[in-house]
Amino acid sequence: MAEVQESSIAVFRRFLVVTKVGDAILNVDASRVVSKECYQHWLKTRIGGTNEPERTFQRSLTAHLTGSDGRQAFLSEEEAAILKVVRIKRVWFVFNACGKVKRTHES
Repeated sequence: MAEVQESSIAVFRRFLVVTKVGDAILNVDASRVVSKECYQHWLKTRIGGTNEPERTFQRSLTAHLTGSDGRQAFLSEEEAAILKVVRIKRVWFVFNACGKVKRTHES
């Protein structure tokens, strides 16, 4: 039986910290979604690898934020928390940790 690949959105959700009371979501901390640990876990789940892993990671995250390319979108609470993190004008932690300097969302 073939091993089931963990989807990108499942990996990203692994790194969200969701505080709930019952079914109500009180808070979502998305700061770990752009961490080195999240990137490394995501990279391990990619079958066959990728030529531009850092760029593909970034594109995968943003595609799930927008629901583009037929990708499953995040819940609205997850999306709002992730957008707060990715809109901060700084190099994502994952790119600092990998030695890659990529500016994100600069004006």
